[in-house]
Amino acid sequence: MKINNIDTNRMRNDAHFQFHADIIALINGVGAAVLNIAALWTAHTALFAKLDEALKKIVMSANTPKIQEADRARDELYSGFKKFLAGLCEHYDREIRDAALKVQVVVHTYGNVTSKSLSEETSAVYNLIQELRSGNYGGLVTTLGLAQWLSNIEQKNNQVSALMQERDRENAGKPHTSVVDERRAVDESYKHIVEIINANLLLGLLMGVDTFVNTANETIHRYATMRHKHRHGTHNPTAHNDRGGENSGDGAGV
Repeated sequence: MKINNIDTNRMRNDAHFQFHADIIALINGVGAAVLNIAALWTAHTALFAKLDEALKKIVMSANTPKIQEADRARDELYSGFKKFLAGLCEHYDREIRDAALKVQVVVHTYGNVTSKSLSEETSAVYNLIQELRSGNYGGLVTTLGLAQWLSNIEQKNNQVSALMQERDRENAGKPHTSVVDERRAVDESYKHIVEIINANLLLGLLMGVDTFVNTANETIHRYATMRHKHRHGTHNPTAHNDRGGENSGDGAGV
């Protein structure tokens, strides 16, 4: 019996925070002393509190709801664009159909754009639009009547980017706390704690903790499944929204 591994590095901020909150609540329910981690527990919960404060700085920004709304509008436009393009791929005119299929290949190379983090989506949309306007595909875009779609998506993408930059400037005036650094510290502390618990389990030093281990593994499975759905499943329109909505790869939840 052991506590299973989980990759928390690419979780969105909201899921990452809640995962650790759930595990902390679970361990508090059993008692850190029972798990032989009392010496580490105070430091770990202090690190988690610092992460909470770093995330609150993002949430309290007046620009956060504006970013959420602009992102929602961008996602709706992008989804409409993909549906319109998919319809053209079934067009009765072979020339239109072939042109649409060529453009669709390019769009598919960018993956599920609306499920990406804010920064990743902004970059992907910008690059896609530039590629579709290039000499290789510009003529196809004109033939298919996609130019206005791209202009509208670009406008919303630029709006998201501008609001994110404004929030960055706002946050720059506050005491510096890096979400990335705080996340990393919590993750490293958590991994160390799990290593100690698993070592004690292997040595037979922990008794009567089967329910705790099973519950921890169910929690880990739930969050791992959630992350898989974000990467491969249907886009959740609130995925960017909670607690700044970014993952660790983008810095302080920009």
